Amino acid sequence: MLKKMFSMIKNQISGSKKIITRCDENGSLCVIPKDILVHELLPFLDLKALMKLRSASKELYDLVNLFLKNEVYAKRIGLIALSKGSKFYAIGESVAHRVISDSIWDAIFNDGFQDINITPLHISNSFSSKVTLFKSEKAAKEKIKSQTFFGENQKVYSKPYLAKVDLLEDVLFAKLDKDTIGYTTEAIPFEQIGKCSIQYIEDSEPSTSNINTSP
Repeated sequence: MLKKMFSMIKNQISGSKKIITRCDENGSLCVIPKDILVHELLPFLDLKALMKLRSASKELYDLVNLFLKNEVYAKRIGLIALSKGSKFYAIGESVAHRVISDSIWDAIFNDGFQDINITPLHISNSFSSKVTLFKSEKAAKEKIKSQTFFGENQKVYSKPYLAKVDLLEDVLFAKLDKDTIGYTTEAIPFEQIGKCSIQYIEDSEPSTSNINTSP
């Protein structure tokens, strides 16, 4: 029986590139219970095979998305599917608080640096790319602490900021980083996070905005 099921999947993956829109056009694969497909068959496929299967029909598209939302399976593959409404803590790129200055006055009185008056725009721009999502506020703050750079007299030269993020994309894929054990979902990096609602919650009164960093 298991061999027959794998044969069905193989036929779906290697079949026509035409997108199938009706369940009854998917062949015998659709009669297999969803739980069996997700927990017994899909874990044996690599990422390339999963993506091909996902493109075969609307039903299989949803099934593979469901599979990749499971953290256990996502850690094996190295890719996780995040759904609309998912909530995370996030940090963006580091924001410069002090920059090298050409002013002679800064050279005399300010160690050769110019202090930057950080505005909400500086903070929001830092989330336009290279955002890292965290499941816990504690983990996000620990990351901020590790990436905060202090100069002389313990002045902050640069640091990332903290925010709460609600995802607005129906499905958002994220590649997972590896730690010493394997792929981890504790911190999820993005080059461009896409549509989301962001509430900036550090160093000022909370403010909320909807952004879209998709190309």
